[in-house]
Amino acid sequence: MTAANIAIENDRRVLPFDFLRGIAIIGVIAIHAVSRFPTMSSTLNRVVNLGHFGVQLFFMVSAMTMCHMWDIREGENFRTLKFYIRRMMRIAPMFWLAIPVYLLINGTEPGYWAPQGISARQIVLTATFMHGFWPDSFNAVVPGGWSIAVEMTFYLVFPFIISRTRNQYGFLWLAAGAYFLNALAIAPATTLFFNDHYHVAGSILIANFLYYNFFNQLPIFFLGMAIYHKGLHGEKIIIAWILTSLLLAYTKTISHQSFYFVLAIITMYYSSAFAIKKSLHNAAINELGRNSYVIYLSHFIIMNIIGHALRLLPRLDNVAFVFAIVSTTALGYLVSRLAAITIDSGSHALTRKWINALG
Repeated sequence: MTAANIAIENDRRVLPFDFLRGIAIIGVIAIHAVSRFPTMSSTLNRVVNLGHFGVQLFFMVSAMTMCHMWDIREGENFRTLKFYIRRMMRIAPMFWLAIPVYLLINGTEPGYWAPQGISARQIVLTATFMHGFWPDSFNAVVPGGWSIAVEMTFYLVFPFIISRTRNQYGFLWLAAGAYFLNALAIAPATTLFFNDHYHVAGSILIANFLYYNFFNQLPIFFLGMAIYHKGLHGEKIIIAWILTSLLLAYTKTISHQSFYFVLAIITMYYSSAFAIKKSLHNAAINELGRNSYVIYLSHFIIMNIIGHALRLLPRLDNVAFVFAIVSTTALGYLVSRLAAITIDSGSHALTRKWINALG
């Protein structure tokens, strides 16, 4: 796959990428809606639960997008530095705004993600995108903020990886290697470190941290990079990865959840590759995809407000679930458009100024 054979708009946006982002944000909203407003159908609940992997789909598409943007800027002066500037200015302004907003709304009292409360340490770690490396910080200040930490860490290492690996098989081997390195070494060492030296809310919080941290999510980015570089030719690597994970899970060397995670992300790998190959896109879903970042950051607040409003009404079951999805999506989109003409426009202008100054 190259920039020459995928559907691209005039502004260099790749249509299937936006489509996949749109699917991802719908999945994220749906999983949070069903957790608040379970439907009357157990089958529907199970289907909606697939939205749990919406953020992982974001990661896979992000990797493809970064490869695409890296390719179309080949030969650019200071390419790595400009990459960091563009990524920082794309993510940081809205995230930094989200920090005081969520602190104002949720306060600093002890909670599920911060059992001892939120202190200056968690706020500083979050503002510097380092919150993904600490159990009582990775999701404490900004709901869903763990994914921003993972994303920014990927941006940090991306130029190093892409400049040294340009073969689809290389990315597949990196994905499998990163998975086993984390499952067999990093995760056990991390568990021992936090259990032995720090009091951070016990096993449940640490278990969540092991799932949401960068090292566990890293293989997904490598799979995205493999898709971009025609990675579907490495079936033997994929099969070996699945079988080895199954064997390790059977011998209890890794958890069964780790094996299911492998199956989920590989399923996502083939599904995303299909969407790219067929150039899937839809005007409404693509529009959501283009604005998915702000929708993601704001939908926690919006759904909370909707939840309070629906509690004032009689029990509505499926109607409440559908209403929560539709209204959260619509209001999140309106917030994203408002952000586009205010915060985003200013950050884009500043980005262009800095990029042009570098030559």
